[in-house]
Amino acid sequence: AVRARVLELWTNGDLNEGEVEGGNKQHLRSDRYLFMEEDDPAVAPFTRRLDQLVLSIAKEVDELKDLWLMRGRPMAAVYAGAGARYTPHYDCVAVDNGRKITCVLYLNPFWKPGDGAELQLFPEAKGISPEGPCHEVEPLQGRLACFLCDSRNLHAVKPVAETAKLPRVAISCWYYDTEGGKFHREDERDALRTRG
Repeated sequence: AVRARVLELWTNGDLNEGEVEGGNKQHLRSDRYLFMEEDDPAVAPFTRRLDQLVLSIAKEVDELKDLWLMRGRPMAAVYAGAGARYTPHYDCVAVDNGRKITCVLYLNPFWKPGDGAELQLFPEAKGISPEGPCHEVEPLQGRLACFLCDSRNLHAVKPVAETAKLPRVAISCWYYDTEGGKFHREDERDALRTRG
C-alpha cells in the first residue's frame, strides 16, 4: 500500500525536485521527494511501528539512551531514470538540525542486482569525501536501514542503472533530539527553532 501511494503521488506530479541546503542542485541530488502527511492512511501504520522499533533501539544504543526523540514527517523519495542519485552527504552536521537517527524503508519488490540505487555508508569518513570501508545496502522490498546521523555515517545513493526498468522508492524518517534545544521540521523549510 505504501509503495502504491508513493508512486501515485509521483505519477500525479506531487513530488518536488530534490534539494540540498542552498537550493536545488541537480548535480548533487536528482530524486523527487515529498514530506507526507502524518495521517496518510498508507503511511501511518508504518510510522507507528517504526516509532516502537526506534524506542527499543534507543534503549540499547548509548548515543540515544538519554535523548527525548521526536520523529519528523515521513519523506517519500523516488529515484527514476538512469543516473538518478544522491552524492555523499551527512543528514546532520554538528547538531545543525537536531537529527540523531535516520531510518529508510525500501519499497522495491522488483529490484535486482545491477539496477543500482544502493545506499552506500562510509562510517569512517571524516569529511564529505568517501574514505574508509563502504557498506552497501541493497534497496530490497521491506528492508529497513537505520543509522546514527549526527556528523557520522557519510552516505550516498548510487546512480540508478540504465538497465533499471522501475524507479527506486523509499520512505525516510528522521528522529530529532527535542531536549537539545534545536529541532527541525521539514515543513518549516529547514529552519532551526529553539524551544521556548
